[in-house]
Amino acid sequence: MSRLVLSCCIALCLGACSKPAPSEAGPSGPSAAPSPATLTSIAAPRTGECPIAIQPGVALGPIRIGESRAELEQHGLPVKSTSKHDTTEFVEVGPFHVELCGGKVVDV
Repeated sequence: MSRLVLSCCIALCLGACSKPAPSEAGPSGPSAAPSPATLTSIAAPRTGECPIAIQPGVALGPIRIGESRAELEQHGLPVKSTSKHDTTEFVEVGPFHVELCGGKVVDV
């Protein structure tokens, strides 16, 4: 009886974990560009337990990708350089760790 139960469990697990066929999965990989509707939904602020707005690929709290160092200083948060090499600079803007490249925010 235990073999029957074991084989049923395995069959159920395999059925539940099966991957969709490539035609069902949709495009993937670097060649698949997101549609404008997808970009709009990605850029929408997410709220919940986190007290700051999160916009993947756009902003984290008040810090936006593409801002200059002068714009960072206008947020009213302390801006402190932690390291710099060539055109790359790492700064702390209040509680945020920010990477600047060529004077513009590229990562938060």
